[in-house]
Order: sequence, then C-alpha cells, then structure tokens
Amino acid sequence: MNLKGPKPMSGRQRAGMTGGILGLALSAYILGSNYEIVKFTPPETNPDGSVKAKKFNIRFAEMQPLKLKPEVAAKQEQVLKEKEERDKLMKDIQEREQIVQEPTS
Repeated sequence: MNLKGPKPMSGRQRAGMTGGILGLALSAYILGSNYEIVKFTPPETNPDGSVKAKKFNIRFAEMQPLKLKPEVAAKQEQVLKEKEERDKLMKDIQEREQIVQEPTS
C-alpha cells in the first residue's frame, strides 16, 4: 500500500513554471506600456492647497479601444512626419535623377 501521496514538483518543473509566469508578465508589461489602461486624473485641491477627501469609487466604462499615452502618441506623430518628409525628399531626388538621365534630342 502506497502512503506517500502525489509526487512533489521537481526543480525542473518549478523553474519552467516560474519562467513561464515571469515571461507572460514581462510580455504583458511590454505590450501594455504604451497604453492608458488606468486613466489618471489629478486630485482636486481645496483653496488652501490640501487635497480634498474623496470616497473610493470604481467606475466601469463601456468597452472602448485602448488609447495611447499622450507622450507615445506625440512620438508616433513625429515619426510619421519625419517619414513623410523623407519620402518626399526621396521622390524629389528620383525625379531629378530621371530628368538628368533622359536624353535630349
């Protein structure tokens, strides 16, 4: 009769489980770091500068797509503008090269 019960986790299983959990957490952090998951609003202040007391309140909004953080959105806009300028310059250069290469009669 076997009275030992189930075999405990081996070191290899623990390492695999820990690595998997940490990998998922890191992936979620990296993928979600550019989005406002929880919207921060600054606290209201009294005329003397102290923070007003406020009850703890949780609101669930309707399903909406995630919004980018303002600094990330500004950076993306800047990158898009730079790309458009680069494309415009490349197109201009190609047109000039085409004009130079065309034979004149």
